[in-house]
Amino acid sequence: YLEPLDEYMQKSPPEVWDPNAADVLRPFWEMYCKFDGKVYALPIDGDVLMLMYRKDLFEHPEERAAFKEKYGKELAAPETWDDWLQIGEFFTRPRGATLAGEVLTENFYGSAEFAKRGFSFAWFANRWAPFGEPYFDENMTPMVNSPNAVKGLQNMVDTLKNSPPDVLGYGYDELRDAFLKGYVAMVVQWTDVPKKGADPTQSAIAGKIGYGRVPGWEVDGKVEHRSMMPVGRVVGVAKSSANKDAAYWVAKHVSYDTSLENVSTPLTGLDPYRTIHFENPQAYAMFPSDAEALEYLKGVEAAMSDGYPEILIPGAAQYQDSLDLHVNMALTGQQTPQQALDAVAKEWDEITERLGRETQIALWRKSLVTYEALGLIK
Repeated sequence: YLEPLDEYMQKSPPEVWDPNAADVLRPFWEMYCKFDGKVYALPIDGDVLMLMYRKDLFEHPEERAAFKEKYGKELAAPETWDDWLQIGEFFTRPRGATLAGEVLTENFYGSAEFAKRGFSFAWFANRWAPFGEPYFDENMTPMVNSPNAVKGLQNMVDTLKNSPPDVLGYGYDELRDAFLKGYVAMVVQWTDVPKKGADPTQSAIAGKIGYGRVPGWEVDGKVEHRSMMPVGRVVGVAKSSANKDAAYWVAKHVSYDTSLENVSTPLTGLDPYRTIHFENPQAYAMFPSDAEALEYLKGVEAAMSDGYPEILIPGAAQYQDSLDLHVNMALTGQQTPQQALDAVAKEWDEITERLGRETQIALWRKSLVTYEALGLIK
């Protein structure tokens, strides 16, 4: 269906044809724009998940002292998913309790999740991918029910006790609002949320947001972080296009020429993905200063460097919908994490058989080459 773009990218003059691929952050370029060594798409949106937290609460002297007394260590942004649970427990408080020197008029929660059907699989995968296990082995045997994957899903289930009671209905909008309206201490969300969070007309916590890497797990003595890249819009040229040159030029124009304008506004929902997007903090005018914009951009860049892809072979939507369904069943207590992921592994095998195992193996092995080149798997 798609026209390979490599020849178009080499045409002259470069200012018309060159999409400046070297400017795109590598995980996004290699995983979302290329397949089997060929370019098929140009990026227009650097979707990746990042950690954001209430900097004012984490830096408050009374909260820091209380945390150290309770846990014997300094209060800081969570480095691991165990830290996430601990900090979430610490900040979860009922109405009438004191938080940062003020009496709460509403319940306050340590964390929240994207927990409803749609993308809950990505919030689980953040907790599995750091172990270096891909979705399938080289023969398309699912790895999704490994002990490490079960550990990750159990962590997600456990975090619900530190979340708002209606969190199982949280999608993008609800998760964004819970954080920006000041009911939650920390979330993992798409990187466009802080642009809205800097606007006092949309946010009750403008100027109070800190940024960090999505938590990880200690593996072989080092904490490994992975940050899911769900959606990640790209544009391409249809193989059946009547005017491929013009179609390519429009794709290049949006991907590069107008890209800084497109990602630096809170109106589009598009996220940074190019070096030029990170080197021009003055373009992000919703932040009160270039320094605050730069702090945000450094957080986004760190998240992108940890970027981990969705499944990117035929059947991806079927595989991911199966995973999303059973993640939800674990979150609602209908299945244990082990039961949920065993069910996913069984359904993934069935999907692979329907689509043709040999074909799927051949395509998946090509994807694994890129995974290995990016250091995403062990």
